[in-house]
Amino acid sequence: MDAAARLVVGLDGRGHTVPSTLRGEAPLLMRVTEAGRRLQVHLVGGAAGPLGGDRLDLSVAVGPGAALAMRSVAATLVQPGTCCASASRASVTAEVAGGATLDWWPEPLVSVMGSDHTQITTVQIADDSATVRWVDEVVLGRHDEAGGRLTMQQRITVGGSPVLHHTVAFGPATAGTGRHGSGRIAVTGVLIGRPARTSAAVIESDHRVVRYPISPTCTAWIALADSLDVARRALADLGMGSCAIDEPETPT
Repeated sequence: MDAAARLVVGLDGRGHTVPSTLRGEAPLLMRVTEAGRRLQVHLVGGAAGPLGGDRLDLSVAVGPGAALAMRSVAATLVQPGTCCASASRASVTAEVAGGATLDWWPEPLVSVMGSDHTQITTVQIADDSATVRWVDEVVLGRHDEAGGRLTMQQRITVGGSPVLHHTVAFGPATAGTGRHGSGRIAVTGVLIGRPARTSAAVIESDHRVVRYPISPTCTAWIALADSLDVARRALADLGMGSCAIDEPETPT
């Protein structure tokens, strides 16, 4: 299956963020769930997917001064195809204009046993006046099963210059997150457009989490854990979950 979706938002005369373009094809369907100064849009998933062989493309553009929060109503299950071993691919491209805010934090991507998937993320931020929080949550396998093959590629640029460009791969032969532990949860988060927070790292029996500055206005978080709740709590303890990025923030 090939499917594409496009969302473009900007400010209206009242200073509210409104969509000028909102279109999608199953399974990439979107619904506005909160309106006002900040617009909240949920991915609702009109069909199962991605399945083996699928090619899915989502593009988002946030206009000058607009504020958008992207969420999802449920986890995304990456599943193998029914008749062949073809890999699937999904791409997300986001363009964020000056003075705009984008808060991307959907429910987890679950790598189902037997699947082979590549997730490509490209975030293009106009300049330092924009604010972006981008969080990706990965679960390796459903309950009591191993995950499939999963490759996560992420590139974030500000004013055309890269601030983050990395690729991480998980495989079925790897127990959990490989050399970093046996946990099946991996969460990465990036906050751009706010003063970087001081570095910190925590290693406990059930999780590892780190916060570190990438640039003067960019902070990254990584958490590896046995459960999603543990990872989220650990990240919140290091400040990621408390960032209300559409309002002025007091640095910690």
